[in-house]
Amino acid sequence: MIKKLICLLLLLFISGCGVRQVYVSITFDDGYSSTYENAFPILSKYEFPATIFVVTGYIGVEKDFMNWEQLHILSKHGKWEIGSHSHTHPNLTTLKEDKIIKELHLSKEILVSKGFNPIGIATPYGQFNEDVLKHIKKYYRYHRNAGRYPWYNDLDKIDIHDIHSITLYYDTSYEELKWKIDNAIAENKWLILTMHNVIKGKPKYYEINVELLENVAKYLKDNNVQVMTIADVLKKYGLLK
Repeated sequence: MIKKLICLLLLLFISGCGVRQVYVSITFDDGYSSTYENAFPILSKYEFPATIFVVTGYIGVEKDFMNWEQLHILSKHGKWEIGSHSHTHPNLTTLKEDKIIKELHLSKEILVSKGFNPIGIATPYGQFNEDVLKHIKKYYRYHRNAGRYPWYNDLDKIDIHDIHSITLYYDTSYEELKWKIDNAIAENKWLILTMHNVIKGKPKYYEINVELLENVAKYLKDNNVQVMTIADVLKKYGLLK
């Protein structure tokens, strides 16, 4: 009996070796109020956290953007990760060095002053080059790009300063996202979904409808896909140095 039990345990161990858990990270750029009003309730329903990269110059200032209290609620009660999306949302590749440094430093400084610990940044428009990355590495521990091929991340050989993601647009379909999630599951890859404005009604360009987010969240839950923040995935695999 004991011998059979040992054999069974060995079989389970061997069958599990080399099998990596599939992860999906849900991220939001900019800091639109719709993230708090529309996306947060949906993800809370499924007990999913998310990562939000905010433009610090817009928070609590610009119309249709969140305030600092709402960000704290996401962080404290939703277990969301708060990251940087620069201070004024410029294309960093078009700026002189001193302006790049100001955008990166000021955004982090403000977030820290508000009680957050931003370790990641998503560059505006997904635009970056070697000079931008050189300065990003001084202020942040990882960088997420936007919609660049390949869509998936291999955690065995990932560059944490060029983490890939898929950007959702107004015409992104549920079937398309199901296919990409299924591919991530089949290939044991890390999939990151990037969203902006989550609205009720007909979306335009960078917007998506709440129904799409609801359907995707349900599909992830039904398929037992583990949804984690970017920082938590990187920490789990010892990738943050």
